[in-house]
Amino acid sequence: MSKARELATYAGKILQVQSTIKTDTFTTTSGSVTDITGLSVSITPASTSNKILVIARVNIGLDRTAPYLYPLFLYRDSTSLCAHDAASNRTRAHSGGQWACAANDPTIDYVLEFLDSPSSTSSLTYKVAMTSESSGTAYVNRGKENDGDSAITGRFTSVITVQEVAG
Repeated sequence: MSKARELATYAGKILQVQSTIKTDTFTTTSGSVTDITGLSVSITPASTSNKILVIARVNIGLDRTAPYLYPLFLYRDSTSLCAHDAASNRTRAHSGGQWACAANDPTIDYVLEFLDSPSSTSSLTYKVAMTSESSGTAYVNRGKENDGDSAITGRFTSVITVQEVAG
């Protein structure tokens, strides 16, 4: 079999998978982009022509005492991935929510997905970060509720998975 035909046979195949599950909680009131601790994963591509499929599911608990913005950011090392086009002074993010005032403070799963072409054979770290508008509190893997120790007080998980896809 020719080398070109052999390579074409592998194009699109998953070569490796790395995943991290975040089972603890995280809280931020920062208006600056802040890494969600424990929600990162590293992978070393075998070829510069391969792609990396990134899938993250992040559970966020919101404090909706004001119309707060909770943007989520996806990074490869320090490079922002898949953010909205420039839009004047608006926050450019991968995903997230903006909520009006309400008495109920939900927990919501957000899914971030992106097919990256890093052109690298070095170790790459993919991670999720977030901010919280106006010092509102954002929780990861828990809700805003009083943190009582009872069955009605939930704890959740978040996960980030990367897959190397043959180019």
